[in-house]
Amino acid sequence: MKKDITKKFIMREKRFSGVMISHDINKYLINKMNKRSMVEEKVYDLLELANVITLKIKTSLNMSNKPIISGYKERNIVFKNNKKIEFNMVYCNSGSFTMGCIDKKNKPTILKKIERSFLLGETEVTQELYELVMGKNYSDFKDPQKPIHNVSWVDAIVFCNALSELQGLDKCYTQNLNQEFDWMCNFEKNGYRLPTSEEWEYAAKAGTNNRWAGTNDEEKLEEYATINGFLMTEVKTKKPNEWGFYDMTGNVCEWCWNEYCFVTHDRKDLGINHGGWYGCKKDMGFVFLLSSDRNIRHKGERNDFNGFRICRSI
Repeated sequence: MKKDITKKFIMREKRFSGVMISHDINKYLINKMNKRSMVEEKVYDLLELANVITLKIKTSLNMSNKPIISGYKERNIVFKNNKKIEFNMVYCNSGSFTMGCIDKKNKPTILKKIERSFLLGETEVTQELYELVMGKNYSDFKDPQKPIHNVSWVDAIVFCNALSELQGLDKCYTQNLNQEFDWMCNFEKNGYRLPTSEEWEYAAKAGTNNRWAGTNDEEKLEEYATINGFLMTEVKTKKPNEWGFYDMTGNVCEWCWNEYCFVTHDRKDLGINHGGWYGCKKDMGFVFLLSSDRNIRHKGERNDFNGFRICRSI
């Protein structure tokens, strides 16, 4: 019965002004319908139809035709000195999530709302991309497809501005009074930036309450995370999480924007990173790899386990 209702909706959508439903949305609807009551199915039908109408109107008006469902990939190409590199950004729709983890005592979870949609890098910034944009590579373990590392928080900020400039986008960051660690971010700009701590955790959990990106099962953690204790791996060698993000657990720690740090520490020289690194092992405690875990580091620190991924406001 539930699949029949889904089929009827799909037929209606196909008839609506020539809009055709994609295979991904079809699969999404069928999976979701199996978990809903009859009343919920009717409501869901109406909401999805309204979304289809909205997208059709936006298309006809040449407006932004962003997808409804988180996980859609947007391809980007960077050109410089007759070279080009492609990388993907993943669409994250606005919404709410449970911030924090019940594994950590005395740190209660809270419901957090992400007010606006954003794009986040499918992978950590690779050495190949960083070197093309910045003309240098600080990494100890040289490999074009391994994540850039030995980069400070400031290095990541400067990279975001440089990449924005290369692609003709508005830079998000301005330095305040020439202070090394005092920068301001304009979230209304369309250029590249670091994700906030909340955005990063939201994307890592990807609509779930999983403790690690992609899984809640400690026995399956190594299917999603590089945690071999010895060396980082190339990006996309492990399984992605539910929205298609790779290496959000393990491989290298990822710098985030510093709003959270300002709340807990009145020091502008400290930053936040997430996700743990390849050196984390079970006997050290996988708690350091939790998506909700926030590590405080000095913004000028460079080491072989700090990297980052890029974000854009929508």
